[in-house]
Amino acid sequence: RADSEQALFDELYRAYAKGEPWLGYMWGTANPAILLDLVALEEEPYSDECWFTHKACGFKDTTILMAVNSDLPSRRPDVYDFLTKWNFTTADYKGVFRWMEDGSATVEQAALNWLREEEGSWATWVTAEARTGVQAALQAGVEAKGWPSR
Repeated sequence: RADSEQALFDELYRAYAKGEPWLGYMWGTANPAILLDLVALEEEPYSDECWFTHKACGFKDTTILMAVNSDLPSRRPDVYDFLTKWNFTTADYKGVFRWMEDGSATVEQAALNWLREEEGSWATWVTAEARTGVQAALQAGVEAKGWPSR
C-alpha cells in the first residue's frame, strides 16, 4: 500500500515495466496517467442517488471556481474579461506535459511552445492589444523570465 503520491507512482511504474497488473486511483492529470498507456475502468456515471446509497459510481465532476475581488470588473475589465474567457482544458494540459516530457523541455519552453502552437485558443481570451504584444514577443524570440520552475 502506497503511503504517498510518489510511492503510489513508483509502485505503478514498477508494475508497468514488468507487465504486471496494477489497480489504483489517481487524477487524470497525474504523471503516470499522462505518460503511460493505462486503461481506465468504466464506472456507472455519478448520480446523487448512487453516491448517497452505495457509492458504486464515478465521482462527481469537479468544478473549478475562480474568485476575484469584487472591484476587479470595474478596476481592470481587461483582466476580468480574460478570466471569464480562459479555458485551459485537461487535454491542453496533457498536450503541454507530453511535449515537455518528450523533449526534456523546461516549463518556460513548454509554455512558449503552447502559445506558438495554440494561438487559436488563447487569442480569443485576450484583448487585441495583448494578442499583438504576445505575437510580437513570440516572433522576436523573447524568453520567459521569472516564471515558476518545475
